[in-house]
Amino acid sequence: MPRSNRPEPTAPADVPVPPGTPSVAMAFSSAAVLASDPQQSALLDAARAAFAQRGLRHTSPTDIALRAGVSRTTLYRRLGDMETIERTVMVRDVMRFLAKVYDEVSPLPAPAERLTRIFVLGLREFRDHPLLPAAAHTDPDAFSRLATSINHQTTGAIRDVLAGVLADSSLAVADAQVIIDITMRLTVTFIFTPSRLTPLDTDEQAHAFAQRHLVPVLDSLRS
Repeated sequence: MPRSNRPEPTAPADVPVPPGTPSVAMAFSSAAVLASDPQQSALLDAARAAFAQRGLRHTSPTDIALRAGVSRTTLYRRLGDMETIERTVMVRDVMRFLAKVYDEVSPLPAPAERLTRIFVLGLREFRDHPLLPAAAHTDPDAFSRLATSINHQTTGAIRDVLAGVLADSSLAVADAQVIIDITMRLTVTFIFTPSRLTPLDTDEQAHAFAQRHLVPVLDSLRS
């Protein structure tokens, strides 16, 4: 059961939104509308599958339209241009990831446990994602374009959602935002520049790293 010492967040479009974070709804609203439309959701599924098979750089609107069984005109009318399609596919995946984090992490009783689990799930999501690892390492230009299109507002919304999951009566939301910001930046660093000194290829390695390096920072914010 979720902890009783933290207010229950509201959840528009199945994404948990902590109190006091209106940017979350703004950042995810367009993707939520798309995800709620069955035809557009099917088109996004086709785009995601095409990206996974051919890569971001080599996927064309025709590839997506053929996979979805629609015309290019319909594709553009329903989803927009390729940059918009790429961004919307990724934001929808982010929404699903945040919902998974909320379900798995909220029941954990201690902030240290929740922070550790968030870090583990974030790295696992990247490793298991059908698009991101290959794009990051074999098509960095396309990956950089995609990352840039997911703007600061969306990044801030991700931070706010995760901070809302982490915070409770012993950890203020503002402090939770600080440690989540640090955690997100570290995660990106390890994704782009893996270290032989700090391997994070498994859940066990990620768990050990979080316990040794992130939890002490968390504890300092609570002291």
